[in-house]
Amino acid sequence: MRRLATWCSIGFATLIHAAALHGQEAVRVRRGDVCNQCSITATERTSLGTRDGPAQVGSAPWLACNTRGEFAAVTMSRRGEILHFDREGAFIRTVGRRGSGPGEFDVIFPLLFGPGDSLWVFEPSRRRLTVLTPSLELARTSPLPVPTAAAIGYNDGSMILQGSIPTRERIGLPLHKVSVDGQLRRSFGAVIPVVRPDNRFLESRRLTSSDEGQLWSARVSEYVLELWDTSGVHIQTLEVDTPWFKPWKPRSDGSRAGPMIIDIQQDPHGLVWVLISVADPNARVASDDRARAATGSQSEDRSWEFDSIVEVVDPKRGLVLASLRFDQHLRGFACPGIVHGYHEDKEGFPSIRIWSVAMSSLR
Repeated sequence: MRRLATWCSIGFATLIHAAALHGQEAVRVRRGDVCNQCSITATERTSLGTRDGPAQVGSAPWLACNTRGEFAAVTMSRRGEILHFDREGAFIRTVGRRGSGPGEFDVIFPLLFGPGDSLWVFEPSRRRLTVLTPSLELARTSPLPVPTAAAIGYNDGSMILQGSIPTRERIGLPLHKVSVDGQLRRSFGAVIPVVRPDNRFLESRRLTSSDEGQLWSARVSEYVLELWDTSGVHIQTLEVDTPWFKPWKPRSDGSRAGPMIIDIQQDPHGLVWVLISVADPNARVASDDRARAATGSQSEDRSWEFDSIVEVVDPKRGLVLASLRFDQHLRGFACPGIVHGYHEDKEGFPSIRIWSVAMSSLR
């Protein structure tokens, strides 16, 4: 009955439109010895954070970098604060503080540099966007119609936001076009809208800009990439053939039960970089107390349980060109070609580690 009620809450016109799009067949993306000269190289660039003081970082970081190579970082342990670092990792200053006024923040996520190196600061719990100038001064704030989990910003100030809007017309549609003043223009992002209250991952998406007026949307719990335009038209679906990443549903306690797509980026060559979190086969099977005792850490962080895989997908040829596994739980792409991860040393002091990733060949 719950599923029936969910389906009945979706507008009839939406279902007709989705059914028409559903006729498009997905492209099966192959992998194998199709690009012997292709490989991913990873070079550790720097790390951010100090053991104490204003540059100390914490768990669950999110990082963005601008065209000058500078970094803006937020962490859960320093709510309301944005840490500013130069391209070499040296601390510059703290921007903002915890509060509800202009230039004050609560939980920040996501964080991204937009047009002209303006910094876009999203607060999901407040449904609010704050835009800072390239010098990180307050420029404007605007309300948002959805608690945002992922975002793309455009030159005219409009944006694509990922989140759930539980109304009759928009339920099950994870992507939303929003104007510069926070007005909702359209919702899209699912060929057939489906909502499952027992599966919190179903509507989650990772986003990256594609060609003019287009974007890639990646599902979280299955290796599927979808190309959309910002008018809501579905263009293409890629299903990546991966033996170690099969679609999964959450466990009975709601936790993840398989690999997870963490982030995606399209590079200037039109290739889609996919960052995937996978279980570390060498992770210790221990209670929280034993895990902390083994590492000397007092943190609740459990990133040591996961590794990461970075893959490069060629949408035009339907091929996975290269793959690289990290013995590190990476958190995302700070900007194209830059990935970051959270690290604790043996004494439990945290830092944000940064790598450059590149393709060795683009045949």
